[in-house]
Amino acid sequence: MVFKQDEKLSLPGKDVISWYLQNPRVQDDRQIYIDAQDPRRYYTFAQARSTIRKLVAGFRKAGLQKGDTVCLHNFNDINYPILVNGIMAFGGIFAGTNPSYQPYELAHAIKAAKIKFLVVEPELIKHALKAADDAGISRERVLNFDNRQWQKSWDNAERSKRTTAARMFSSRTTGLPKAAMLTHYNLIAQHVQINDDVLMAEPERRLMCTPMFHVATCPSTHSSPLKNGVQTYVMRRFELESYFKSIEKYQITDCATVPPMVLQIINSDLKDKYSMKSIKFATCGTAPLEETQQAKFQALLADGAPFTQVWGMTETSCIATNFPYPEDDDTGSCGRPVPNIELKLCDVADEKKEITGHDIRGELCMRGDTVIPGYMDEKATADSWDKDGFFHTGDIAYCDGKTGKWYIVDRQKELIKVRGFPVAPPDLEAVLLDHPGISDVGVIGVGKDKNSDSEFARAYIVRKKSSEGKGLDENGVYEYMGSKLAKFKRPDGGVVFLGTRFGKILKKMPREKAADEMKKERQRSKL
Repeated sequence: MVFKQDEKLSLPGKDVISWYLQNPRVQDDRQIYIDAQDPRRYYTFAQARSTIRKLVAGFRKAGLQKGDTVCLHNFNDINYPILVNGIMAFGGIFAGTNPSYQPYELAHAIKAAKIKFLVVEPELIKHALKAADDAGISRERVLNFDNRQWQKSWDNAERSKRTTAARMFSSRTTGLPKAAMLTHYNLIAQHVQINDDVLMAEPERRLMCTPMFHVATCPSTHSSPLKNGVQTYVMRRFELESYFKSIEKYQITDCATVPPMVLQIINSDLKDKYSMKSIKFATCGTAPLEETQQAKFQALLADGAPFTQVWGMTETSCIATNFPYPEDDDTGSCGRPVPNIELKLCDVADEKKEITGHDIRGELCMRGDTVIPGYMDEKATADSWDKDGFFHTGDIAYCDGKTGKWYIVDRQKELIKVRGFPVAPPDLEAVLLDHPGISDVGVIGVGKDKNSDSEFARAYIVRKKSSEGKGLDENGVYEYMGSKLAKFKRPDGGVVFLGTRFGKILKKMPREKAADEMKKERQRSKL
């Protein structure tokens, strides 16, 4: 049974850049990207357009060729979306990486996405150069820019569908992150389906603090300011009091959040010091948010402002289900499918068996204009798409028969969500198994405390009988992981050493052990 919206949108078959710039809905002098910490730094639409064209010339002078992948390894800045669009304008492919990556992780990303050039800010240059060395990229491929003309635009739907615009990283299944190929058509479809729906009574002012390398920011950061003229104030990273101050100072009208942000805000005394009443529309994504938490956050916004949950992933170019503005929801639903998307549910025990009714749980699968054509890894693509072209998400969901609302209730895979970032246990296990003192390991996700929806990785380790194994303690594991992986991937849920009698670790056993430990901790906390 296929679920879809009755509405069918007509999409242009253009490249992203000509679609933005040929028929803009914004005046040349409108400020569209503003530094939230220093509003004297900004781009007007005309300045952004001019800089993108200059970047094209600079990239070509640096030796980039059409189809080359350029990686931005930077924190948020008003220059980030300009660089993204400059890359796509000359016919290149954008890839964004987490600036907290250690050289080991960045080198993997370089290889996985076949990255040819890196653009790196000074603070991160040391790790980037080490990663480039490890991945076999010349240090000369750290870029600067100059001036010439940009790529010829096109108006051809088939070309738009087959031309990759960005390679973004997904850890939805197992192993190291995979390079997902997002086309020009995917990115245009995402904007048309989501951002063209939001027609507010006053000009929008948005505060951007979530990472710009992440697919969740693509439509709101890299397209809507250029296409719709949305004023976007950019924070380098999320910092609670600066966030409150910026909302109040710039009278921000809409915001996108993730559960860890929401929890920090509603649990902070700063919410009584600053006002968020300028916000008329807000969303939350990357993980489900409890209804009580949703209600507490919504109470901080303007009267009647909808605060709804959305669902999507890298493979859907961002949002796949939502509530179009101004619809509200307080049931914990993630909305209904966006136009031009088809959904179906498959039996968890037998993915070839489709679920043919409402209110029955199954694995969520989808196809449509925003669903990517695949990964760079052909085997991973074959494993994730079925013969009918439906992408299997690994998330467990159901559709309410009375309302048509969708609910995400579980996930089939073992992915851990740490402060909104996906962490695949096999990624951590592979690194730990390289340690000379570890013979086996199992990594699971556990909750840290009652004030956080975030999971954290916990490692169950069997030490070798060698001197390296006997001398290994919890601090040694932390130091080793810290040298290899980004901070959010470290086992902040704890390290548990098991006796050698356990042999090969089964994932079920650590989960049962963790559940028993957390039950005892809760009982102790009540005493």
